[in-house]
Amino acid sequence: MHGACDLRIGLRRRPVEDMTKYYVAGVTARGGKYRIGGKYEDGVMKVRIRDLGTYTVAVDTVPPVITPRKTKPQWGTYGEKIIFKAKDKETGINTYRVRLTGKYALFGKPNSISGNLVCELDPKHVEKGGKHVVEMTVTDGCGNRTTEQFDFVW
Repeated sequence: MHGACDLRIGLRRRPVEDMTKYYVAGVTARGGKYRIGGKYEDGVMKVRIRDLGTYTVAVDTVPPVITPRKTKPQWGTYGEKIIFKAKDKETGINTYRVRLTGKYALFGKPNSISGNLVCELDPKHVEKGGKHVVEMTVTDGCGNRTTEQFDFVW
């Protein structure tokens, strides 16, 4: 194909009532799926594609998983970093938001291969010598959300 085109897949059955949980997936030669995207409209899933292939409609109702990369007591002890891994099997991580003791905290991905979310603890922004709470909210491509809180002393 020389450009993008519209793809529409009609839905005969709807095992999940919430239409935001549906997405169009490409199917690999071995039967695996990968997210393309799409929106539900008038009984069909609509998406723009750029490649010929096999496509299907899939459902994602499972929220992402948040895992601390170091045990909580070690945060701030080694390298003064808080490190999380956020994963989602179906549609991938869409957004993440972190609050550190009630204030927005800047987390970044210094290495896109590992996918770790890292925050450098800075005494200018985080009071040293006290108990802190990290609240992380992660949302996937279909709007499934996980929020977890972790306590630590720094």
